[in-house]
Amino acid sequence: MRRRRKISQKILVLLAVLVMSVALAFFTSLERPLITKLEAFWQDLLTPLENGVTTVVQSGKNIADRVLNYHHIQTENEELKRQVEELQEKLHLMEEYRLENIRLRNMVHFESLLADQYQMLGAKVVARHPSNWRQTLTINRGRRDGLREGMAVITPRGVVGRIGTLGERSAEVVLILDHEGALGGMIQSTRFPGIVESTGDRHIPLQMVQLPHDSPVKENQTVVTSGLGGIFPKGLRIGYVVAVQPEPNGLMKKALIMPFVDFERIEEVLVIMTEKGGE
Repeated sequence: MRRRRKISQKILVLLAVLVMSVALAFFTSLERPLITKLEAFWQDLLTPLENGVTTVVQSGKNIADRVLNYHHIQTENEELKRQVEELQEKLHLMEEYRLENIRLRNMVHFESLLADQYQMLGAKVVARHPSNWRQTLTINRGRRDGLREGMAVITPRGVVGRIGTLGERSAEVVLILDHEGALGGMIQSTRFPGIVESTGDRHIPLQMVQLPHDSPVKENQTVVTSGLGGIFPKGLRIGYVVAVQPEPNGLMKKALIMPFVDFERIEEVLVIMTEKGGE
């Protein structure tokens, strides 16, 4: 019996609270100029909580937006990187074409200057073979282009070497830096002759030897081909004198020569096919 009374009392309390809540909701929904103290109390109590909830919700929305924006920015960034790489490659190729065009124009101009003296054939360097024993390179011209062993190979800057072993579509060029690349030279200003050969030193790779101790050779003089030996025509530039040293026997001296050609950067050459008036 007591138990039933307790349950009934609880039900009555719940009904009373429900009625009061409905009444409070009804009265607060009416348009009134002022609110009650109870309403003001609840409003003051709930406002910070509402602000906190709003802040948390907005923060969550901001984080979600940032995650989405980061993914979008990352995708955009990768696309921009790809475009930059493509542009850099295009610029690189354009620069290569520009430099090649300059070299070829210089080659054509040089060939035209010597057109009255020589018939020449242009060729590209396709391989280099520097070693302690040999100094050679390979060009993309060969026997079928009319090349023969011993033909002179030059650039606008000076003498490169001579044709060595021949294939149908390629040829070996023996550089004047090679121990078998010796050639006849002379001081351009005095016409004093000598043999130009390799020193084996990559820093100062050439020397003119067999010079009498009283020969008029000094620094900064230009050395050209003498035309002796039957391979290189007379007057082609070889290099310039950087030092003059006595030979160990004291009777002769030698001139150390820096070549005009940068052998590590040769990309195109000219092969002298014939001298005008020759074969």
